[in-house]
Amino acid sequence: MNTPINHMTLHYSLNDIEPIWITGELPLGKTQTRKVKVKLSGTTNSYFPPAMLEIGDLLCGARPHCPDYFITLLLTYPYGTVPLNIAPPKEGFWSDIPGSTIYGQIRIALPKEAVVLLRPVDGGSDYSYELTLDNVTMENKTKRQKV
Repeated sequence: MNTPINHMTLHYSLNDIEPIWITGELPLGKTQTRKVKVKLSGTTNSYFPPAMLEIGDLLCGARPHCPDYFITLLLTYPYGTVPLNIAPPKEGFWSDIPGSTIYGQIRIALPKEAVVLLRPVDGGSDYSYELTLDNVTMENKTKRQKV
């Protein structure tokens, strides 16, 4: 079980976010998947989708010439449905099925304090890691889209 921490601030974005570079080697093992089961609780300074899917992905990166890495947590959430009255697509064009769910993505830059709480899970499940973060403060860093 993860040890609770007193306080942690997580920066998230609904489009893109700068990674947090951490000195050292990437601590994740060589697994087939970077799927993670996530449980988050805490407060936020603005809108944070309440209905997130609890299985997410870990986006990882490393610098080739020095031992630095980053891990970004990617969580999916439903935010709408495709309208039922959309015009049929032209021949050869792909379109969403009317009434189907539209999904968005939350990107959370994980600081070192969160990375150390990632726990590997034995095989046989849909995910390779678990992460439980209680009483965190979520700060929205979503960049405004240029019009």
